[in-house]
Amino acid sequence: MRLNYVSIKVKKTLLADLHKLSGVWSIWFIAIMSLTGLWYLVQAIFWHADIDIEPHAPLIAVEQLPFSPKGDTSSPIPSVSFAQALTLAQTRFPDFQPNYVMKPEHNRDMYHLSGGGDYIFYDQNVYNLSINPWTGEVASASSPETMTAMQTIMHLADPLHYGTLGGIWTKMIWFIFGLILSGMSITGFMMWGLRHVRAFKAQKSDDLGAQILGEAR
Repeated sequence: MRLNYVSIKVKKTLLADLHKLSGVWSIWFIAIMSLTGLWYLVQAIFWHADIDIEPHAPLIAVEQLPFSPKGDTSSPIPSVSFAQALTLAQTRFPDFQPNYVMKPEHNRDMYHLSGGGDYIFYDQNVYNLSINPWTGEVASASSPETMTAMQTIMHLADPLHYGTLGGIWTKMIWFIFGLILSGMSITGFMMWGLRHVRAFKAQKSDDLGAQILGEAR
């Protein structure tokens, strides 16, 4: 009985130390997950309330559209090709690396290009450009220098939450600390189990002793 008690006590001490040590070393990771998770909640609320964090690209003015003869149903070919639009984007931002591109869906639409750059803490859509396919004008362009506070948070959240800011090395660190957090739930449950199992056994032993004493009387 004594050896069993000592074994349970040692196990509880080891689990408690492991649980506390994991929690202390993971405080920074818990803070990042909490703050970015809170931001995702705020972002979802904005989306459901139709509040735009980033403005929509303007439509092309009717006056800038090419003249089409009456009865001509063919779609005019843009004066600026996609390759030229990409060159314009890289001229505007020399470190531009395309991540998402969309061609015009109608005559008044534009080329939409998003990509990353040399900003390590930002996501891969830190640059956003809308280019007029008829004139080659950059109708709108955004970068970290022109972002509002809300837009900056939006582009910082994903790399911090998913650990993509430093490539494979930060992904490995995020993975390890994610396992540690998951392990804390297991050690916490084991600590709770040891405490309550021991209490249950003690209660059961007391009840059995009281029953035997009652029968002896």
